Amino acid sequence: MINFILQIVIYFNNQQLNNELMKQNKELVFLRRNHRDVPIIGFGDKEQLKSIVWDPANDIFEMSSREDNLEKLWQRLCSAPATFQYDKCWQVTSRQENSNRYTGYVTPNHIQYWAMYPEYFLKSFEIKIMFKSVTPQTGHVEVCYSRSTNTPEKHPSNCKETSKANKDIYFKIKNPCKGYSIWNCPPFYFSIKGLRGDSEIQQVSATCYGFECFVQRNPSQIKFTVEHEGISCNGGLKLMSPLSILITLLAIVFSSSS
Repeated sequence: MINFILQIVIYFNNQQLNNELMKQNKELVFLRRNHRDVPIIGFGDKEQLKSIVWDPANDIFEMSSREDNLEKLWQRLCSAPATFQYDKCWQVTSRQENSNRYTGYVTPNHIQYWAMYPEYFLKSFEIKIMFKSVTPQTGHVEVCYSRSTNTPEKHPSNCKETSKANKDIYFKIKNPCKGYSIWNCPPFYFSIKGLRGDSEIQQVSATCYGFECFVQRNPSQIKFTVEHEGISCNGGLKLMSPLSILITLLAIVFSSSS
């Protein structure tokens, strides 16, 4: 089964460094190192937070309600990728895998960000991920792929479009973790943008802010499907569930308040 999960930790730190805070920060560093799929966004002292977040330049914010600070925060939240999971990666046959299909919806001229992390494809030899517009007569999608940036749409050479001719697009990745371990194998990053006619696109802002990014499903959205072949992971690997991550975060909160 294909799942998409978006998890973000927002951490407020307005305390002076002490033993309890050092312990809490150490637990957050552990979370960062072991779960690249859970971005941490920090508010507070940059020196204390830079070892906790992945990208200090974009993931650390001042304790301020200034409009530009809030705008930057919304942009960061909107670009945080949802985790693309294939939770049967260690036990299903290729026939069963081919029956797995995800149906998604994207608003015209809005972008969705996805990421698949190496725990789901560590043992793969050749992966093929396919995208198709279900209603190409009313709209199609642009899909961009990268392994070096979570905003691949900024590099047009990484992008492909479905078309009104009902064209499928696909990305092939061979030996994705050859020479890497689970800790340093680069993820797959995707951006999916809804496209309509040029005149309609010009009427919609290319950038969303605030709750505009989180659009509920509606009739104007473009429907598409995602299928895959060749995804395989380590059968001995225990994939951590969102509930387990929540329990870990609660443990951090309670340890800091005790």
